[in-house]
Amino acid sequence: MSKKYSCHKIAEGKARAEAIITHDRIMFYQVRPEDGVMEEKNHELEGRSIAQKVLLFPGGKGSSVVQQDGLYHLDRFHNMPAALIIQDPDPVLVAGAIIMELPMVDKVDPAFYETVRDGDVVTVNADESAHGVEDVKARLALGYRAVALKPIAKTLSVSFRMAAAVHEAGAQCLCADLTVNPFLAQWNKQFAARTGALDKMNIGCVEVNGDSNYVSWERQKSLLPAGVGYRDEAEGVFTLDREFYEKSGALFGENGYFSLFS
Repeated sequence: MSKKYSCHKIAEGKARAEAIITHDRIMFYQVRPEDGVMEEKNHELEGRSIAQKVLLFPGGKGSSVVQQDGLYHLDRFHNMPAALIIQDPDPVLVAGAIIMELPMVDKVDPAFYETVRDGDVVTVNADESAHGVEDVKARLALGYRAVALKPIAKTLSVSFRMAAAVHEAGAQCLCADLTVNPFLAQWNKQFAARTGALDKMNIGCVEVNGDSNYVSWERQKSLLPAGVGYRDEAEGVFTLDREFYEKSGALFGENGYFSLFS
């Protein structure tokens, strides 16, 4: 019977592979890139390969140059670990894992270390993205009580089916931004305005951060056709009138927006 343990995501990704465990810190420069075998003398893993395995270890050692060089060559020969479960992450390893898209987690439930054994098959899930209804149901089964949905990354029909699954389970959803332009921010508002109010707020919730990330935000707003005209928030609230709902913010009709790119 499989068991699940909490952890803290450092570098995103998923992996399922045999566990290889060491109580010694690792200098990846001492790992042979051609086969992933540890070459450091007297190391607990000396002579064993970490390639394509979930590596449980205390942390790294050595300079930033040798650590990154070791990871680079392991990646070049496709002999990186499948994932890293680390106790004492340092900036060098964190940066390397993120850049090389190597799943990394820490702060794992102590009970995990008491249970796991060398050679056990371990699944590391450092990807909380929900791409469809089944993903949402899986998160809800884990005890999630709220889900952030990103409707611009999928069709509206899929997004609304995901929202329906959230509400059917008695949970809540909000709309995440993905640093969108003003036109797509209007798209997000259409979704958030129809997915129900959050508890104790009596209002839907949408994240908007484009104005904090685009220096040309005001210029982009000025390019919107009159029918789509961007509605600014006031004290954190977007006020939407009947026309917004009846015409869907003019997003789906002939609004002239796409002629800007022809």
